[in-house]
Amino acid sequence: MLSGKDAFLFFFGIFWATVISVVARYRLFGTNLLFSKHKKRKCHGWRRLLLGLLFMNLAPIALMCFLYLYVMSETSGVWQILSAAVASFSAFGFHRILHAFMLTGDRWKAFYIKREYKKVLEEHGIEGDSNTFMAHFVPGVFYILLPMAICSLLALMPDFGIVF
Repeated sequence: MLSGKDAFLFFFGIFWATVISVVARYRLFGTNLLFSKHKKRKCHGWRRLLLGLLFMNLAPIALMCFLYLYVMSETSGVWQILSAAVASFSAFGFHRILHAFMLTGDRWKAFYIKREYKKVLEEHGIEGDSNTFMAHFVPGVFYILLPMAICSLLALMPDFGIVF
């Protein structure tokens, strides 16, 4: 029998791994740049690495710990498992927020040379005026907050005696 907490760790791990695979195109952890002879590329490498650690490692771990300790249920039931699955969708928000800080406006110049920037946008399928800070940041925040709110409501639902 899975408790809400067990199910949460399972689902969050799957969703987090999916997000990590999506952000591979950003080359966040391209440590070879840290040893570049070109000062600008070395700076780009360090900035990407630090932002990657913050948004793809530290922030998701902090959110996971918060949800695990304070929101997820130790009991087992339909609503607890569903609540865990919904809460895990919050892992997708960090990708959007990362994109907002790295690839919108002129911020990209701190992380990429022009050729790399165009390649990342092309791989991402973004064109024209849809690549604004707010177009990525706001959905990212909602991806984090909305699943948390929904899972809190689901945790209040009666389980009707159905257990997994």
